[in-house]
Amino acid sequence: MTLYGLAGYGRTKISANCPGIGAHTHSITSPAFGAGLEYNFNDTNINGKRKGWSIWGDIINVMHNKTDKKFNDTILALGAGYHF
Repeated sequence: MTLYGLAGYGRTKISANCPGIGAHTHSITSPAFGAGLEYNFNDTNINGKRKGWSIWGDIINVMHNKTDKKFNDTILALGAGYHF
């Protein structure tokens, strides 16, 4: 089992059409961070590389913006992988 952290910095552009304001865009840059857990079904390690199937899940906050707009976006993800 592997516990991991994620850190970075990103930029996104949001297009919106709000009542009373009309169509407009926001360009946001912010830190991104998260954590995850991966479970490997096969504990085979060949030449320093893990082999076989795994499942993983993580949570990532990709827009942590402290401006007056207070945009936030959190992603929960689950997946399966095969290491070869």
